[in-house]
Amino acid sequence: MNSRFLTKLFALALILVLLSFSGCVDNNEDDRTPENESIGQSEAFVYGTASVEEVQVEMKKTVIPPEISISVKGNLPDGCTGIDRKNITMEKENGNITIGIPTIRPADAVYTEALVPFEEKIPLDVEGFEVGNYTVSVNGAETSFELTAYDIVAPGETYTPGKAAVEDVTVIMTRSIPPQVRAVVSGMLAGNCERIDVGNISIERQDRVILVELPTLSRENAPCTMNLVPFTEYIPINIEGLEPGEYTVSVNGVNNTFVLGDYGIPSLPSEPSEPSELSEPSENASGEDMETYGLIEGNILFEDLDETIEDVTVYIRLDDVSLADARSTVISETVIENVSVSPEENKVPFTLGFPELVANRTYSLYVHVDVNGDGKVSKGDYVTTMHNGVPTDQDMVNMDVTVERV
Repeated sequence: MNSRFLTKLFALALILVLLSFSGCVDNNEDDRTPENESIGQSEAFVYGTASVEEVQVEMKKTVIPPEISISVKGNLPDGCTGIDRKNITMEKENGNITIGIPTIRPADAVYTEALVPFEEKIPLDVEGFEVGNYTVSVNGAETSFELTAYDIVAPGETYTPGKAAVEDVTVIMTRSIPPQVRAVVSGMLAGNCERIDVGNISIERQDRVILVELPTLSRENAPCTMNLVPFTEYIPINIEGLEPGEYTVSVNGVNNTFVLGDYGIPSLPSEPSEPSELSEPSENASGEDMETYGLIEGNILFEDLDETIEDVTVYIRLDDVSLADARSTVISETVIENVSVSPEENKVPFTLGFPELVANRTYSLYVHVDVNGDGKVSKGDYVTTMHNGVPTDQDMVNMDVTVERV
């Protein structure tokens, strides 16, 4: 063999290796269609059914009715296939809830058959549900849950109204214009018979004081445990029409304050700066002039927090990570300062506003808990190490993210 032939052979082998790692490459001549997929009418996409391996019901039982979401885990067949969230179906019949999760991928894509794990959380509206057992089936995988007279207002039962015992109120704001404001309220319920009556929360504004009434319902004539039950509630605060200045949020008599700026005056454009290697948050990247389309709210959970951390800064960032071989783009970000968290609490509530997302792009939530206070990821800090996918078709996203120690 001459050297020219060997060179060509090596180049061909290199191309094949690169294609095998690419996962998803456009190719109009590829006609492969797995058995669980079909070509759409437009022939631009191939539709299929997601392979589901695990289904769990997550129920927030400190409120009445409970907030329920269906957590689904499974595998996608390749790197080109995604969940077709716009066409997720849900049917409710008697005690059976059937959910269909379809998939979608470009029809002209070359793909490697390497499984890609996915996780979806689907909210379940229990309005009109009765006491009883329910079966949830997601693409054939099943689980079940029970609603009791403690969870929903049941006919024939009597309930005593009351007020929640609030212990702490924290006000969090997004760095958008105008900002989105949430009151994070925590406290204790008097046993398993008492629930937050979310349907009757009232908010009244009196000058610069925003009064929030957080009511409860307690089931009467029922065996109840007397152990205190902790709760956390996120209450949106409407700031439309408010003048700049300091305001007090009072929830059942427990107060905290926040300050509104003059958001009618546009901010001066700042000079563009080169992003750092870690794409650290910056004032300009936070989208001060962006129009807020939706909100992400949830908790930051610590993987191995063994001692209390105090007065730390938390950077939260939504990134566009669509291109694997290019730097991620910061879509929106926020900063929470002077945060303290103990191993017993082990969570930090957060809210992040974001602009309208593009349907065919991939977004991920990144969190950096800056323990050392140097503004950089360094030893002793906590960061997210997994992809925390954010759906593009929801304007309210509830998700928790886990951070690990560096």
